[in-house]
Amino acid sequence: SKQVIHSAHTMIGVIHQMNFYAGAEDFRPTWLVTILPPALVAVVVSMILMPMASNRLLILDPFCAPEDVDLEMMRYRPNGWPIIPMFFENVMRNGRVPEDYDMSHLLASGVGCESYNNKQIQNAQKFLNDHNCHASFSVAYGCSEAGSNMTLPDPMNAMSNGNVGIPLPLTTISIFRPGTQEELGYDQQGEICISGPGVMLGYDNPEATAESLQTHEDGRVWLHTGDIGYMNENGNLFTLTRGEAPRYGGGDLATLPMENCVADANIDGIDDEFFVVVPDDKHDGYYLPYLYLMLEEGYDIEDVEKKVRASLDVHMQPAQIIQLPERPFFHFKTNRIGLKNEVLEARKRSKKKEKAVKKALPEGMTGRPSIDRPWMRYYPEMIRNIQIPECTLLEYLKKNCPGEDVAAIHYYGNDILWSTVFEQTEAVARSLRALGFEEGDQIPVFLRSVPEFIYMLLAA
Repeated sequence: SKQVIHSAHTMIGVIHQMNFYAGAEDFRPTWLVTILPPALVAVVVSMILMPMASNRLLILDPFCAPEDVDLEMMRYRPNGWPIIPMFFENVMRNGRVPEDYDMSHLLASGVGCESYNNKQIQNAQKFLNDHNCHASFSVAYGCSEAGSNMTLPDPMNAMSNGNVGIPLPLTTISIFRPGTQEELGYDQQGEICISGPGVMLGYDNPEATAESLQTHEDGRVWLHTGDIGYMNENGNLFTLTRGEAPRYGGGDLATLPMENCVADANIDGIDDEFFVVVPDDKHDGYYLPYLYLMLEEGYDIEDVEKKVRASLDVHMQPAQIIQLPERPFFHFKTNRIGLKNEVLEARKRSKKKEKAVKKALPEGMTGRPSIDRPWMRYYPEMIRNIQIPECTLLEYLKKNCPGEDVAAIHYYGNDILWSTVFEQTEAVARSLRALGFEEGDQIPVFLRSVPEFIYMLLAA
């Protein structure tokens, strides 16, 4: 494993690109954070610091059990609730949200952490609509190395088929031929790379850092994510799979497009489905797909297999179709690694010959997303020109807080004022100095998302 290293500047670099969606004098949104631990960079940056810096009331609920997130949602009725697929699946499938429960308190809804296929998006949107929440369900894209979010939803285009929105205003995303620094054009599939103020300083492993953070001929430092996708000429980013996975004989096995083929077929009896790609033991360097199905009561694999295979291209045909009672999760994500390890005979699949179809571009576009930055057309002029401030996190929050006598955090029935946050932070900082800690020292912190973690984070 590798430790991702960030600084106050890189965290502010992400927060400052997102906090223009803030509260106002006449309405201050609430923001609920359930269970997710601050060991994850995304939790610290996008789920804790960002709402604090944008005049939202942060509600911390770190000791909620994963299976009880539906109860906590109904208890707090938040306006914002950063969730992951595992949480939303629990809300939909626990059966404890009454049919007449009104979810209109959610002003926005979507998931991050892992991809969501078209069937999952349809199920989620229907659940929201059935409960009087008409916010468009969205899927976000980001990673720890990028400091959390890389994209924001694009309301002009459907969030389906892997569309994860447009890059943040000060962030540049483009597609490169895997294993190279050769930038590809629009609609060409390759490795997703990012350059911007939120990119990590590096790993605690110099070799891994050199592999992931590369200075290109344009002078920018680019983070090579290892994710495969493409970008269209409107600047919409589409994520398809993790790493290249060729199949012997031709074709590339991108998990999300394969899942969407089955999802879009609307096959009776299929409640949920996902693919896992496993190395092909007969052809080194190639892979085979395994399809996992969660079926409705009364259905078995024989009832759906013919239609499933008819919905998939030749190279997508699963080596095996396996039925599961429910989608398994591990560490908040679908447990694909565990399922791969359960396949006794590993399979490897073939490499797809990429045929990039170049199409005519509008006048003035170069065909290189890093130069054209077409997504900037969606941002108003004032957002295009924002600058990342040079300051500490504490200074940044002091500048953006609505007032020291205003509640910053709601924690199990108690409001913690901004003045208390600042006082406690200064007290912790004095204690750290007294203990001999200096700039650059690493301080292991083993806490959940409790107020004391925030004091420690800001003090350090």
